[in-house]
Amino acid sequence: MIHLVPIFAIFLIAYSNVLNKFYSRKLVHLGCGLVMAKINYPNVPLKYVILTIAAVSVLVSFVRPFPFGNKNDIGIISYNLTIIAFILMNLPIRILLPMFVVDPMASIVGCNIKSPVWIHTKTVFGSLACFFFSMITLYYVNNIYHRLILSVILTLTEGLLEYSDNVGIIFTLTTYYFLATKYNYPIDLDFKLL
Repeated sequence: MIHLVPIFAIFLIAYSNVLNKFYSRKLVHLGCGLVMAKINYPNVPLKYVILTIAAVSVLVSFVRPFPFGNKNDIGIISYNLTIIAFILMNLPIRILLPMFVVDPMASIVGCNIKSPVWIHTKTVFGSLACFFFSMITLYYVNNIYHRLILSVILTLTEGLLEYSDNVGIIFTLTTYYFLATKYNYPIDLDFKLL
């Protein structure tokens, strides 16, 4: 249960107006994701607490949005439904590490470092950051060619899917995980990066 302390601290900061809406959203996305990746397989009491938090977050998005979100926010809803699905199916949450890190970091870099927009609102430097952080967070993919291809796919997915990029990233990561387990691709989720 000690893992929940950083999550509550993150939400406290996000609600305190210390950061603007953009950075509060990125803090929650990145911070809570890193905690979830660290947990990977929650034990029974923690599992139910996380499921409750995720379910309440989805409901709140429909009723009264978070200060860092919008009503019916597809990003917040898909993020939390993914956590719920992974916990209920007993899948390793750590495979979602690229989703937790890539989207906020690409957005922060893209908004703060001036570069040309190449599609929708996505900038060249934001997409380069997406690729760079994909390569790092896909540490568990032991085949460097697979990691490189996945990083390119995640970068294109993040760029091309304007508002549903997280859904595309989730689909890509989950598909690779199932292929890796079926065909024995070398992955190592036990590696303690976090």
